[in-house]
Amino acid sequence: MATEEKKARILSKQQFTRAESSLRSALSENVDKWTIATRYEALKGRWDKVQDAHDLYVLTLEDAKAEEEAPWIVDLETRFNAIELQVGKVMVLRKAAINEPGTNDKESTVDVQPDAKTVSATNVVQRGIKMETLKFTVFKGDLRRYPEFKSEFVKYIQPRCQADQLTFLLKSYLDETVKEEVRNVGDNYGDMWERLDAKYGNVRRLVDTILSDVKKLQQNSGDPSDALKMINIVEKAWRDLKALGQSSELYNSTTISIIEQAMSPKMKDEWVKIIASRSFDSQQAFYSLLELMKDWRNRLEYLASEIREEEGISTQHKGSSSI
Repeated sequence: MATEEKKARILSKQQFTRAESSLRSALSENVDKWTIATRYEALKGRWDKVQDAHDLYVLTLEDAKAEEEAPWIVDLETRFNAIELQVGKVMVLRKAAINEPGTNDKESTVDVQPDAKTVSATNVVQRGIKMETLKFTVFKGDLRRYPEFKSEFVKYIQPRCQADQLTFLLKSYLDETVKEEVRNVGDNYGDMWERLDAKYGNVRRLVDTILSDVKKLQQNSGDPSDALKMINIVEKAWRDLKALGQSSELYNSTTISIIEQAMSPKMKDEWVKIIASRSFDSQQAFYSLLELMKDWRNRLEYLASEIREEEGISTQHKGSSSI
């Protein structure tokens, strides 16, 4: 008989597979970019949920059995990474097509001739793809933004540029204050990243910055917007720390107690029923807390949409009665 955690994992995989199939259909049918982007975001959400469900299930197993389950999530990760790369290629090619005369958004392949004489922050060309089609936010020194900034630059921009263009392009995506940090290393691309890593990529500093947001949580009076804000802060902290391999920093009674104090009275009552009925270690307790917060957010968002719908109906009714 399957456990609740295993059933949840099975359901999350089914939802992931449906979202994956929907996205693949969009890619194969050459539909518009908006549809592809929307379905990709839906798949990303399902990928996050299936990882969470897998982690929760594995926590219920003995170590040896847990190791046997590793291929299950690795297979899904391989599928997600493959379709993510496919989406990236399609979107880049379509953006390139829009910027070229005589092409349109429905073209999935283009033959863009590079202009070797023009090299700038917004017009670096290699393999027929103009870098001006990739819009990246300038890094302004936010510690929490740095891992994402570096990962995206290395993944999406670095492979599409000539080696002698990388230093110039990287500088173009740095705020003036950040540029000062790398000015003394000259034009050495590797040294620039080394300096940025030392300043903004220190894991301990990142962990402390992330945890400080959780520690600043205030007691919730019951306002739905406060609850959503608290849930978003905790979830973001967990995902950022997970990306750094430091999620265990949240698995302690102190952090859980801080989050408990930030709950609304109703949310806390429900949490007490969960935590008091089962014997959890700190990691299991935190994962259960995450699940409750996700469920609570879904309820709040549902209620909010219901309210908007009722207001819309009310407005229409008033309008019709005045005609």
